[in-house]
Amino acid sequence: MRMIVNAKSVAIVSMALAIVVLPWGSAQAQQSRMGATTRPAMGVKEGPFAGHTEMHNAYTHLEEAKDYLGKSKDVFGPHRANALTSVNNAMASILAGVQAAGAGAKADARETSEPPVNETMTKQQRRMMPMMYDAHYQLLQAQTDLRHTADAYGGNRDKALADVGQALNEVQAGMQYAEANQAAKSTGAKPAATPKKN
Repeated sequence: MRMIVNAKSVAIVSMALAIVVLPWGSAQAQQSRMGATTRPAMGVKEGPFAGHTEMHNAYTHLEEAKDYLGKSKDVFGPHRANALTSVNNAMASILAGVQAAGAGAKADARETSEPPVNETMTKQQRRMMPMMYDAHYQLLQAQTDLRHTADAYGGNRDKALADVGQALNEVQAGMQYAEANQAAKSTGAKPAATPKKN
């Protein structure tokens, strides 16, 4: 009889642990997918980004954004290509700024930053255009990191911020373009016109 009671007790405890642990694990998995990357607690100490942790983090997030943009479907008019151009320009500005400052010349004021909330995207956009949604999130991360740097890097940080902002605008415009075309197809209306370059 005692063995039966103990077995039941173990089962009850196991179920309780599962109830507590599973939601936490699910939340961690979701956070990981959304690009909340783990950052080095002591900062970057080696390589060209040594002492420039936030610039390193921003560059890494831009690499992720570039990857997502490249994998997204070609249904966003000219906006996806424009976003990629802005991302490349931002990455070039970050490298130029870090190289001009020199390795370890000026450490960042902050080595970590809270991940931003992707509030501008709807649940439908996230479901229908996951690659663009994730690219937008990574761009927000890069924007946050750049804003937290302790140095202007000879104006290169501001250039990178401007290009990241432009990339965010292009991603949003591209998603709106794709949604308008999808709605037009479903109703038989004329598709959205591709914007002309000035």
